[in-house]
Amino acid sequence: MLQTRIYDWLSDGKVATAHEIIDWYKSAFKGGYTTDGKKPYVRAKVGAGNLPSASTLGNIMRRSILFECVSNDKDTNRHRVWAARPLEEVVNKAIRAKSPLAKYPSFLREAIEMEMKK
Repeated sequence: MLQTRIYDWLSDGKVATAHEIIDWYKSAFKGGYTTDGKKPYVRAKVGAGNLPSASTLGNIMRRSILFECVSNDKDTNRHRVWAARPLEEVVNKAIRAKSPLAKYPSFLREAIEMEMKK
């Protein structure tokens, strides 16, 4: 759920550091509510009060097929800037990886299944 929300937010062409992503997530899902006041399904571990640290989030994003580091201060190894990979690229990488579909978020599983039916 956390990766899906971040992917949705970044997929509009945004780029952000892990700190900026955490700040956005806290403001967008404060108390489990979206900014329009609707309460979405939120598991306790991804509520706004239970976010990972910026370092942990950076590691999650580094290992995720959904994101790519678009900028990195190589001198200090800090302030990595993250972007969402285009969905077509993510689908192709997932198909080549031949990993079980259950590993991926539901929106990605659906996109993979549609691509494999072509």
